[in-house]
Amino acid sequence: MDHKVKVIVIHDNPAYYIENKLEFIGSTFHRFLDGFRNIEVHLSAPIVGKIGTKHFDVDGCRVIPRIGYGKAIFFYLLFPFFSLYYLVHYLRLFRNYDLVWLVVPSSSVPLACAAVRFLGKAAFAYVVGDVLEVIKSSTRYPGPLRWLSLIAARWEYLIYRHMLKHLPAVLLDSRIIDRWRLSGSYRVGMTSLVEDREVQKPRLIRKGKVRILFVGRLAPEKGVDLLIRSLRYVKSFSYELIIAGDGPERTRLEEMVLVYGIKDHVRFEGFVERDRLRQLYCYSDIFVLPSRSEGTPKSLLEAMAYGLPVIASDVGRCREILDDGKRGLLVLPEDAMALASALEEVVRERNRETYERQRRAYSYIREHTKEKEAARLEEWMLTIIKGEKV
Repeated sequence: MDHKVKVIVIHDNPAYYIENKLEFIGSTFHRFLDGFRNIEVHLSAPIVGKIGTKHFDVDGCRVIPRIGYGKAIFFYLLFPFFSLYYLVHYLRLFRNYDLVWLVVPSSSVPLACAAVRFLGKAAFAYVVGDVLEVIKSSTRYPGPLRWLSLIAARWEYLIYRHMLKHLPAVLLDSRIIDRWRLSGSYRVGMTSLVEDREVQKPRLIRKGKVRILFVGRLAPEKGVDLLIRSLRYVKSFSYELIIAGDGPERTRLEEMVLVYGIKDHVRFEGFVERDRLRQLYCYSDIFVLPSRSEGTPKSLLEAMAYGLPVIASDVGRCREILDDGKRGLLVLPEDAMALASALEEVVRERNRETYERQRRAYSYIREHTKEKEAARLEEWMLTIIKGEKV
């Protein structure tokens, strides 16, 4: 190929045009895309707000805008309009690229897949999670909207299964192989945001007040309420809980902190920029991920990179990343007492088993940085473009 390979990514996480700046709120996937060195990767994303600009550059990523719809349910409520608009948009867009990268689940991906087949373009699916599991574990849509969202999720699930019979795929959760009964061509991959330069050697928990960190969206599926509840059972050490992130649950979580009488021990940071997030990882002693549902948790990988001991719910890909508890502690989801016990165990073993888990985590994360994951994926994508068997 006599030109630099160009790849377009189809992802439905919306970006918002706020105060003359484009921001991805609650989504960090675009930061992974600047890890590619030998191919040019652009991101097609729905934009809420300004749409007239041909492209934006966000955190080193070229973003190609399209009309946004906010929550996925609105895509289906206005399906006649969006189906026509997106199909025409994709037919025009894909002509300029060598490979189409379809992030699943994304409501517009079936339309993108139709455009791919019409144009005869090379493409692959990048399966970040199980759409049915995400909707079932979420309380985002109440009443009739929940039933509509479950119907839409079931519809998408059937389409994705059919797609994966014809497209090569990268799976971020190996459990999908059995759950979706896959028989096509696939490999297991990872979206890492950890840069080579960020990886730090393990460090011991400081003496005195233990600083506990959570990073993520404040939504029901993230289980921050369980983490707050678990602190009622912590008796053997003093602590400070830092909650970095924002979302629909924030008001309820702040009320919980007041009711439990631990306001002086909990700090809500809200949404934090990248530099501030690095400071918080360096400031903290323990990282906790109490999620009810997960895919590949990027914040867990980041915490491991900063040398922190980690505790995570046994959901999604956490067991695989933590090697059945050898790189960090696993707890049952929805179990606040188990979470409290894990916290006390980590502090109690701060110089022995905890450090051994951190050492194994350090070895693991060095091989799964953004640069290394991008290089592996880049090599695999080039075989697809060349038409080789993958």
